[in-house]
Amino acid sequence: MRFQRSNSGLSSLYLFYGVDAIVFVEGGRENLSLDAVRQGAFNEIAHDAKFWSKLFSRFLPRLKFKFRPVGSKTTLKELADLVATERVRNIVVCMDRDFDNFVGQLIQHPRVAYTYGYSWENDAWSLGSSISVFRKIGHTTQAATAIAEIESAFAAFSRALRWPLLAHALLVTNGLLQVTNADLERAVMRGAGQMPVLNCADLRRSTRTARPRSPKPCVRFPTPARFSVMDDCYGHLLSTYAFHVVAHILRKHCNIRAFGKDVAASIAIESSYGAIMRKKAKRLHYKGHFDAISAAISRPQPDLSDASIQ
Repeated sequence: MRFQRSNSGLSSLYLFYGVDAIVFVEGGRENLSLDAVRQGAFNEIAHDAKFWSKLFSRFLPRLKFKFRPVGSKTTLKELADLVATERVRNIVVCMDRDFDNFVGQLIQHPRVAYTYGYSWENDAWSLGSSISVFRKIGHTTQAATAIAEIESAFAAFSRALRWPLLAHALLVTNGLLQVTNADLERAVMRGAGQMPVLNCADLRRSTRTARPRSPKPCVRFPTPARFSVMDDCYGHLLSTYAFHVVAHILRKHCNIRAFGKDVAASIAIESSYGAIMRKKAKRLHYKGHFDAISAAISRPQPDLSDASIQ
């Protein structure tokens, strides 16, 4: 039996900032361990924090929160386990869903929230948000034509990815395929003055390479769930593609050539709430999470002793 005071310290951290709860999210330059988080470490900058803080301010405007990006989802899942087993309180954990719904690994607790899509990028770089990014940055008398081209590019993305992505997802959820951000970057092909396209041949090649490791064909997910290209594709792939689509349209129709991806991501996040509210399933998903969070941090919680038994 070992006694540790750190859980009590995490539970009391909200008092130091004068907020209703501390919200831990992914993102930032460093992947911090749980021990480092317990010692007070966190990343200063992360798109994840901006995305979640935008939603918190919209859904729970009367409550105050402090956001702490910790980089690693592994660490977030450890924190979520502490929350789910009531070893810490006054803490909310928000993370990317990834393929957790397909493998039955979603942690069910009022103070644990997931993105609707595979990651925050899927909700921030939706078609609606991407069009909003274009409208906020560019100006042209041919706006309708430009928007139609963005819509056409997203439709092409969905058509091209349907079967390669489904095959990838089946292999990943069965532990037969690893995918890196570098792999996803290579999948988006772009040339000077051209609309980006997907290198689906490369995606199929990685699928064929992984399949021989399977003792039998993978034809279903471990846990049944609805599959959608735009919601369930790799978030980094979608954000890379969407950024280059919008950048191409801005160059072509507005003669805007200097356009950074980090700036674009921030604008997309600013537009994400409106895009989420226009989609019933997404709206209800986040409303359910924030209703649960509000109820959980508003009701009295059992006191934790100075030392927790681990």
